[in-house]
Amino acid sequence: MSTPIVIDGHAYLHLRSKRFTCVELATGKQKWTTKPYGKYWSMVAQKDRILALDQRGELLLIQATPEKFELLDSRKISSQETWGHLAVCGDQVFVRELMGISVYRWR
Repeated sequence: MSTPIVIDGHAYLHLRSKRFTCVELATGKQKWTTKPYGKYWSMVAQKDRILALDQRGELLLIQATPEKFELLDSRKISSQETWGHLAVCGDQVFVRELMGISVYRWR
């Protein structure tokens, strides 16, 4: 369900198994795979950082590196379901919640 992010020749994907993985595009080699994280993710990237939002309102900040999974921070930003895709405009991140929309700054 989640759209992959491609950074520096690597694809970062949230899989059907609820795990997050990094795949080297030139070889197809899987670099790492995580434990399960949420049923659905919406992801956006800025340079080497990935923001991932799951359906429970948990926002994850991930360092995009093929060496290892590196979760930099996580925050519960909504008590409502958040099934919509993240939208970015400048330094603003828009989150569609079940009953509304919220805007955050991403610096």
